Order: sequence, then C-alpha cells, then structure tokens
Amino acid sequence: MSWRRCKVTDLSRSLRVDWVIPCRYVEGNNGLGTIVGAGIDTLTLPTLPNPVQFLMAVRLVGLPDNAQHTVTMAVDSPSMVQASEPMTSPPFLFPRPPGLADGWEGGILMPMGCQFLATEEGPYMVTVTVDQASSKSVPMRIVIGQAVPFGTPT
Repeated sequence: MSWRRCKVTDLSRSLRVDWVIPCRYVEGNNGLGTIVGAGIDTLTLPTLPNPVQFLMAVRLVGLPDNAQHTVTMAVDSPSMVQASEPMTSPPFLFPRPPGLADGWEGGILMPMGCQFLATEEGPYMVTVTVDQASSKSVPMRIVIGQAVPFGTPT
C-alpha cells in the first residue's frame, strides 16, 4: 500500500456547513448552544395551503479567515419546485476566536428561521449553503391531520 501526500486545497480551508438540525428553539452564545426539541422531521397541518415556520441550528466550521461569508437557505417542495425564494444572510466575518490553536478549525452555531408556504403533503427539502460552496440538506415532512399532543403514545 502506498501513501500519498494530500495537498490542502482552497476548498478544504473554506468555511463549510457541518450540520443542520431542525428544532423548536435554538440560541448560540460565545460558541456554546442551546437546542430544544431537536430532530423535528414532521409537521402536521390542518389544511393546505398553510404557512410553515420552524427553527434550525446550523453549525459552520473552518479555518478562521476574516473574510466575508454568507449563508443561503432554500426550500424545495415534494414536486422539486422552489417552495419559497432563497433567503440569504447579511455578510458576516469568521475571525479567529481567542485561544484557538494554529491550524485548528473554529465553529459558529447559527440559529436560523425557516418559513415557506406548504402547498402539498410530502417531504420538503431544506438546503443550507455557505458561500455558494458547502451545503447540507434536511427533509421536513408535511402531513394533513390533527396534531398529536407531545407525549401521546402512537
């Protein structure tokens, strides 16, 4: 077996989406986060069309670079058509946090709100992209019916 040297490319040094978690509540403060109700994957609506909104915890990682970055969120319907206009964050910086060792990646926890008009049942795909390069997608299933109260056995 031969070992090859790996060249660090510009893409590997870029800020990238590490994970996206739909949730009921999220906040970030000084690199720490609080996430409540993590892992929501299904929303029950009484009728269609109906507006939908929920929060997402988004973690970005990379080598601090003091460059401007943007995050874009897009939602596709089960028919794979755009469910809402893509939303882009204002530009932000990714400076080196105090105490971060040379060569180590830093991270940002970003609370993001997602909203769109649900027009059909099925899985909607929410995609979060940073700098038009790195992205992660999560499904959010929309069903019609009566919401089941939390803690009710199914």
